[in-house]
Amino acid sequence: MIMKELINESNIETGKKLRKLRHILLLSYQDIETATKVSRITVARVEDGEKGCNRESVLALIFFYGYELRKFYDFSKRLPTEKELKKQMIDFHRNHKSKEYEIIYKQPDLLELIEQKLLKTALFNEWVEVTDVYKFCKEKYGYEYSIRATEKKLLTFRKKDNDPKARVNEYKKS
Repeated sequence: MIMKELINESNIETGKKLRKLRHILLLSYQDIETATKVSRITVARVEDGEKGCNRESVLALIFFYGYELRKFYDFSKRLPTEKELKKQMIDFHRNHKSKEYEIIYKQPDLLELIEQKLLKTALFNEWVEVTDVYKFCKEKYGYEYSIRATEKKLLTFRKKDNDPKARVNEYKKS
């Protein structure tokens, strides 16, 4: 019984760490699937700590983020910053003659950016318009999304948040 509990705990910790690493880089499940050939469904299962996930898939994800196994499984160490993680990945993949890391250079999906970065800023503390979000992304991060795409993602975001006080074309943290 103890072994099952230890394995379960390890699966959960492994999944949490992998999810946090994906969020640090603002990568979607699709991005990870494209880079590693591990299906989105499997990535989600691993990140959820589900039992029975294929060891090769877990290893592919660990190696994708540029970790040697002993360093990855040291859960006592802090997670790297975005800059540190990107450098680690570049070094690891170049040493192994892999180009999987190149996905880190693509512009992230706006919904990932909103959920992982923008909500942690003061941007949505007051009501903002689509153009405010567009300008903020461009000025702060150098990401340029079309006004229409920004509006669509914000509508998706607002629906997820389900704020009954939401005003047309304006957005705010609840």
